[in-house]
Amino acid sequence: MGAVQHPLQKRLAGEYDNGAKLECSKKNEPNQQSYDAIFHLPAIVKEIPHRESILRICPTSDNNFMLMGQDGLISFWSSDLMLVKSRSLFVQEENRKFKWIADFILMNQYNKFVIGTCDREIRMYELSNFEPYCQIIGLDSVPLRLDYSSTGDDECVILYGDDQGCVNIFLVSMVGESLRNWTKGPTVDGIPSITVEKLANSEQISYIRWKVHNDWVTEMKYIHSIDKIISSCNEDTTALVIGCVVGTKTFQQKMKEIQDVVHNKNRHSQSGATALQKRLSCDETVFLISKGTKTFDFCKEKNLVVTGGLDRAIRLWNPHLPGRRTGILTGHNSPIIFLSIAAGDSWIFSISVDKIIKIWDIEDQTCLITVKPKASQINGDLAACYHSHELMALYVATDSLALLLLQGSEELNRGMSHEKPVLSCQYNKLMRQVVTCCEGSVVKVWDLDTGHLVFEFTAAHGHAAITCMTFDTSEQRLITGGRDGYVKKWNYQNRQCIQILRQAGDKTEEVSDCIYAEIYKNGFIISVGWDKRINVFPDIQDDLCDTQYPLLHWTDDAENGHKDDILSVALCAPNLLATSSYDGEIIIWNFTSGLIFCHLHSPTSAVVQELSDEELSINKLLCIRSRMSCAKTSATVVASGPRGYIHFWNIYHGGELLAHFLCSADKATVTSMAINEDSSLLCAADHRGHIYIFHILQYALHGPETAPPKTVTCWRAHECSVTSITLVEENQLLLTSSVDCTVKLWNVKGEFVGIFGQSELWNIHSIISEKDQEHSGKPLPALVISKESKQSVQSDTGTNEEIKSKAEDALSLLKMKCQEVTKELEQLDSVVKIRLQQQRLKHIENQQIYGKLTAYRSLHCHELADISMNIRKPEIAAEFNDPFDFI
Repeated sequence: MGAVQHPLQKRLAGEYDNGAKLECSKKNEPNQQSYDAIFHLPAIVKEIPHRESILRICPTSDNNFMLMGQDGLISFWSSDLMLVKSRSLFVQEENRKFKWIADFILMNQYNKFVIGTCDREIRMYELSNFEPYCQIIGLDSVPLRLDYSSTGDDECVILYGDDQGCVNIFLVSMVGESLRNWTKGPTVDGIPSITVEKLANSEQISYIRWKVHNDWVTEMKYIHSIDKIISSCNEDTTALVIGCVVGTKTFQQKMKEIQDVVHNKNRHSQSGATALQKRLSCDETVFLISKGTKTFDFCKEKNLVVTGGLDRAIRLWNPHLPGRRTGILTGHNSPIIFLSIAAGDSWIFSISVDKIIKIWDIEDQTCLITVKPKASQINGDLAACYHSHELMALYVATDSLALLLLQGSEELNRGMSHEKPVLSCQYNKLMRQVVTCCEGSVVKVWDLDTGHLVFEFTAAHGHAAITCMTFDTSEQRLITGGRDGYVKKWNYQNRQCIQILRQAGDKTEEVSDCIYAEIYKNGFIISVGWDKRINVFPDIQDDLCDTQYPLLHWTDDAENGHKDDILSVALCAPNLLATSSYDGEIIIWNFTSGLIFCHLHSPTSAVVQELSDEELSINKLLCIRSRMSCAKTSATVVASGPRGYIHFWNIYHGGELLAHFLCSADKATVTSMAINEDSSLLCAADHRGHIYIFHILQYALHGPETAPPKTVTCWRAHECSVTSITLVEENQLLLTSSVDCTVKLWNVKGEFVGIFGQSELWNIHSIISEKDQEHSGKPLPALVISKESKQSVQSDTGTNEEIKSKAEDALSLLKMKCQEVTKELEQLDSVVKIRLQQQRLKHIENQQIYGKLTAYRSLHCHELADISMNIRKPEIAAEFNDPFDFI
């Protein structure tokens, strides 16, 4: 296996914990898997306007989210990651100076937000227009972490943790009046200002400062339900402290306060912001944790505190028993930066610096799911996270903003084709059945017309996942390739394994793709994969042996072949073979000689800059068979890569790139493609779950193209990556499979038919007839367009326009076929003359010559019009009286 792993098959194979896919631990059954907790993968990722690190993700009262960078740039996002607006907080004006921001918090009840600056200030801004409202100046320390909570009617608490390990608390009563009084102070930098000393002397404000930690505060929360403040730092002896707000007053403290009142000395004026007083031991609970605490969360319902930090372990605590933890969760390989408790599901969400996301079961203290960055597609340095319990979503801010959605129970129960991610689906035209396979080594056969499960067989490749499938030309034998490195032939009728095809050598590697090829009337099974070799197995009909090994590897394959794992293989008739690898290389082979015909290298530097190895991968190759007669001038090979681009290649003259275009606007990786028989439509799927259909009948047919082909339609078929796409041409249907464990059926316009495995069956013939009735005599419905796609797609406006378009396509195809037939007849003209000179029989000549007219045979047959006419019975006697019979 190569050192670098490609994004689809390898991500499913080894990008999750314990070397498996979405690895889960089922309660009391550690060897099985549970999908009660599962993310839609990959994450929805959006570019952000921020250039500095994001400080926090805060939900607003209108169900949006507010982000702020260290430089004061603010952006608002909808829950589905649509950018609402953005604005810089520090406008370039003379009376406003630029400030570096340490943290911010929202005051939704008063339509304001608070920021803490590195200049030891706390500022309030209007949320509606971002205008400064007032500021608190003269702080003795930098406010590193902020928090706010409403404690009652017109009462609140504003608190911050600083770089001196202190927790600073403002208890505000009559908030509206108090805030208005703050604006009456003198202006500093054009903003009404007030000092801490003046606030401490106010009747509506109580200012308290506790010296809590021996290092600066890393996180701080006020828990209104228990009226406590929880704060943390990266120092062992004061790693986590749960303390009261005001503190218990002893007899000595009360007497001192009375004496201060007698002598007209205010307590706050003495202590002010400079006094570093500590709580009594009875007023706080201190947790000693190795290497301190970076993040934590508290749940009153579970009576639970969870902590995480530099030592990479998650600890569970009873908040009243600091001396002994109730559990420890290990599995992260880097410091933990975010924790969140989902009490309703008894889950703990954790994220580490290396962007690995885990969900833990609180009761069993086991890891339910591990998602690595290659699976989630979250890149960049981790800055801020937010877990929304209501939306069942996880928001992660790095250099971009990512959204990970959890699948709800209703969604999981609406219809699942397999219990594990589906890796391939195929259509059997002979039986009108759909065959699907999954990571659990299960093969299922479904009825296309109803969606009914016909039969299934398990452990097809033991415990190894089935990665690819195909049929032979008769469609009576199924061929499967697995992660165990074996290719198996199955009798499609009785589900018996006919033969096992094994790679040469002692060790077998995963099979990524396999095809059945008929070359010069000989059948071959060709498989490629992680062994970086092309394995060719002759199709032995007599089944002489149980296990078959491939033919000797081509010399050119061993010396000059692929240097990385091969992902796809396609046959370019009559005797050329195309293969693509993880490093972005495409090789065209002469199957007869075993020599390399040409190398195809995409100009990645001109197309996409700064590509990683993973983004260079080419997951799928297609050959446009209808263009074989004009292959020297047209594009005959279609490649899905690198990244979100689709390339059209001419494989002659050393290989020439005739066209390339971006499949999706967000440059999502193209995972699978399919093309119809007349090569007029190209269907593509990406790792974000979108399906795109392009019209390519004349695209790159006569030379290079600069513009992309016409987009027929596009829609989002799955929430996760699409693994396979298959066309059912007789009914104009489309099959899609995904890692979300479903196989879905659509028509080519993007209209949903059903999920294989859903409770309600369908009747495909009635659905098609209903659609025909809906479209007859009235305009066609508008095509479904994904929000993420920025391409302009126009639908047909009526039946006449649709007929006209189809007629133009048919006429163009007919002209092309006629040209191909004419060329073949001209080429064979000399052969005919030679054979006539050799005095061969005329019927033998016709058999040999016209048997080679492949273009003639590919012409479509059409029914003749039914023209009624009167037919009379012939008169035999009249025929004998024909005078020409005697000449």
